[in-house]
Amino acid sequence: MNKAISSISQFPVALLAALLATSSHAFEPTIQVVEPNGTQYVAGFPALVNVGLSISVFNPQGRCLTNAIKSLSVDAQHTDDSEPTTIHASLQNPINNDPVLCPAPYNFQWSVPKPGSYNLVVTATHGNDDGTTSTVVEFLMLAVEFPAPPAVANAYINGTPDYKSASGKKRGCVISKIAENHAKDSKYGPKGGPYNEPAVISDVNEYYSNGSCPAK
Repeated sequence: MNKAISSISQFPVALLAALLATSSHAFEPTIQVVEPNGTQYVAGFPALVNVGLSISVFNPQGRCLTNAIKSLSVDAQHTDDSEPTTIHASLQNPINNDPVLCPAPYNFQWSVPKPGSYNLVVTATHGNDDGTTSTVVEFLMLAVEFPAPPAVANAYINGTPDYKSASGKKRGCVISKIAENHAKDSKYGPKGGPYNEPAVISDVNEYYSNGSCPAK
């Protein structure tokens, strides 16, 4: 009788242990940052970039459960900042695919405020389990080449029949004056550009018409 009572009293404990073992099985989402990654070159800041993620979560039987992910958040921390900034948060069923996909794609737009290195931390939550991944992305300004004022002047002359047919000496004089303006007082803008091309063209017209350069 005592053995029977003992086995009955132990049954709920054994069942509870089995349930706990089952519930502790990994349901953590697996996340990959598809883009951006490595070093990215952009034309200027703030820069609008696409963030692409790939997310999977399975139950112990191998069934895909990405549609059951209940929240997703992404933090970014610049190397100069003491605290991360949440750049995206979807707090209610962020993924809803039919059929359910594993991995499931997820995308959003991020306005990158300044150049430098950022640590991205992505967290997806399924039930009470969090899946987390991180990656470091560096954003740099894309080097843009602006044609120098003398090159702008030469291209304009080539595109203007009256100027193109004038003597080479006159052309050389005009371009020399443009180069002098550019070198001495940065008349057309800061070195490296961008330059004030309408001002360059206006001066070309002036030098061809005012007689400051020889006709032959």
